Amino acid sequence: MKQTLFSLLLVFLVFTTHAQKGFLRGTIIDANTGEPLIGATVAVAGTTTGTISDFDGNYNLPLDAGTYNIQISYISYETQSFPDVTIESGGVEIINANLGEATTELNEVVVTAEARQRTEAAIQVMQRKSAVVLDGISSQQISRMGDSDAAGALKRVTGVTVQGGKYVYIRGLSDRYMKVTLNGAEIPGLDPNFNTVQMDLFPSNVIENMMISKTFSPDQISFTGGLVDIQTKEFPSRFTLTASASWGFNTQAHFNDEFLTYEGGDTDWLGMDDGTRGIPDAVEGRESPEPIEYISEPEVVYEFSDEFNSVLSPETTTAPLNQSYSLSLGNQYSLGGEKSFGFITGLTYKNESSYYEDGRRDDYDANSATTAEANELRSEDRGGHEVIWSALIGGSLKINNNNRVRGTYLRNQNGMNTARYLEGSTRGSDDFELFQTNLEYLERSLSSGQLSGKHVFPFLNNASVDWLSSYTHSTQKEPDIRFFIAEIISLNGGEDTLYEVRSNRKPERRYRTMWEYNWHNRLDLNFPINIGESTLNLKIGGSYLDKYRDSEENRYALEVIGSTPTDQFSDLGQPGLYVADENLFGYEQQLLGTFYNNDLYSDRVYSYIGHDLFTAAYAMVDFPLFKKLRIVTGVRIEHTNMSIENKIDTTIFTRESQIDAFLDSRGSSNETNYLPSLNITYSVSELMNIRFALSQSIARPSFRERAPYEYYEYTENATILGNPGLNIGTIDNIDLRWEYFFNPGELISISGFYKYFHSPIERYKLSFTGSLTTFRNGTDAEMYGIEMEFRKSLDFIPAL
Repeated sequence: MKQTLFSLLLVFLVFTTHAQKGFLRGTIIDANTGEPLIGATVAVAGTTTGTISDFDGNYNLPLDAGTYNIQISYISYETQSFPDVTIESGGVEIINANLGEATTELNEVVVTAEARQRTEAAIQVMQRKSAVVLDGISSQQISRMGDSDAAGALKRVTGVTVQGGKYVYIRGLSDRYMKVTLNGAEIPGLDPNFNTVQMDLFPSNVIENMMISKTFSPDQISFTGGLVDIQTKEFPSRFTLTASASWGFNTQAHFNDEFLTYEGGDTDWLGMDDGTRGIPDAVEGRESPEPIEYISEPEVVYEFSDEFNSVLSPETTTAPLNQSYSLSLGNQYSLGGEKSFGFITGLTYKNESSYYEDGRRDDYDANSATTAEANELRSEDRGGHEVIWSALIGGSLKINNNNRVRGTYLRNQNGMNTARYLEGSTRGSDDFELFQTNLEYLERSLSSGQLSGKHVFPFLNNASVDWLSSYTHSTQKEPDIRFFIAEIISLNGGEDTLYEVRSNRKPERRYRTMWEYNWHNRLDLNFPINIGESTLNLKIGGSYLDKYRDSEENRYALEVIGSTPTDQFSDLGQPGLYVADENLFGYEQQLLGTFYNNDLYSDRVYSYIGHDLFTAAYAMVDFPLFKKLRIVTGVRIEHTNMSIENKIDTTIFTRESQIDAFLDSRGSSNETNYLPSLNITYSVSELMNIRFALSQSIARPSFRERAPYEYYEYTENATILGNPGLNIGTIDNIDLRWEYFFNPGELISISGFYKYFHSPIERYKLSFTGSLTTFRNGTDAEMYGIEMEFRKSLDFIPAL
């Protein structure tokens, strides 16, 4: 017992002694290049107490409580002194230093300790010293501008636009021509109709910075318009706890009792459906009743249809106020010697409503090569309710100054509930006045786990190895999409109105589920080679990406047996009467009425599986040809093996033609591309660069574009057909840029770019009068443009 108490007391004393120490931490960088200084010395003046910086320029020095004079030095750089630095027991003091190169003699510069954060000035140094044309936005700027997510922040970058609050366009090029990475790892998009990630899924409080590359280098994933790399926060130098909350409203959506919505599930507030909108259990995986049952067992038909709820139109309510909350927590712990561990956690929640009325939603069809006429003209009222939350957990273990391992887990969840009323008219061969309701729910989730490491070898002239393994699982669900279309018929000279369902526009319910995983592995090796007074960097590496997608759709159409009043109703906004019990076929043995019908074979035709194995290798050199001229050149080799096929089960085939259709319902590609690039930077001065870039890039078709089946896109009112024969498009790129960084955080730049597209992928209608849309490789095309940016602080105005 005494021994146990003594041990506990000893542990307590050790802990207490350790707790009395404080920590001096910070980052040391080259003031001219912005690069971290490896092995810089941080010491207490006049003593042997000190430490050195690691490969990121970070250092950690435990000290007893007290006041110290600190010196930070590095060979051939000016020494900086920080007098009267106070260390408190258990506290952390931050000193970041930007060391300038010494000139004729080593000088000591006395400065005041000041925290250096991920500021615009630090991002600007990265831009100035980058090998490629680069733009960026820091967490400091995101916070100052009040942007809640990555999409809002990216709108502030020159040449970047955001469509629909989600999809990023760079230099006027759409999602097909850009890439998004998370800490350097490729992540899948959640929308099958787009080739990129929805940027509204990344809340701003988990972002450290975002860097946008506009010219290609071999160590990057191939892109044409731009590459957006989202860097999540790693860990702070000291304990931090931040929380925020905000509320807001807009005059259209709030304090408006005409807001459109419909009843969902109990977990809608978490951005996920609880099963309320799922296919009924008694219907899941079941074929519609056989025709014989309509006569012999009408109750079976009724039971099948009665499983679906009867809500087919919106209801009105008052929307809650917009609200958002965020919480983040982080700290760093010294583990003795050079070892340390840091972590950060973050949680964000956002709940918002939107509404408009009398919107226009018009469709036009070309009826000749030069003219077009209206196909449908509609007035739309729309209410939307969106929930998005995100959770981030990250940890970093520094084994010593030359080795570090980092782990990150990010989970994003999003749910959007939409209700619409539309009225209008159709034109052409099928003229009528229409009434339409849509009820939609879109649920998206993204879970990404990453493990990465960096290792530096001082005995090999600081050669380094960077590696990363990332697994991402994403889902997109659209449970119970309900759209109801009826013809508006005026009776008795317009005094009465009748709504009639047309046989060629049957009401439907659709259930769509898509999930995808990406497993991305990357290895980069960097070898600095001293040549005289210059250093050449040889970089080689490779990556492997395994991508798998499963997309499934089930459709249930409302049919009518017999010519009865059940296909008509006279109450506006009450299409639910169409499926009321008394109107269902088989209700109390009645042999006329409406019923739900589906075809499992057709459902499988509209579903597909896609698999893509992607491998890449590259080699590049980065060397100063003269003192002011820098050349980065190399080649990247990418190989993709993609296959897509319908989810058709041969056991359900009853005809030989169906088997033939199955054999034809698959697409594949096996291609290798060589992508050379050249980036030249001429430094007119330390603050001014002229850049020239020449490269070749590619644009691959997506799974959906190559999927061999037709699908109806209700948001566009169009039937879209995939094309398994699509080829990869190639693009030649030329860039020229002048940039002048005249003050920290201030710059002026002018860029010109030219792109030539070989066999670009484009979307088109199969005929002038048809409604079927597909994809093809079009004729060659050109694109050119100019970008200009001017950024100046207004601190020369005394009031600012």
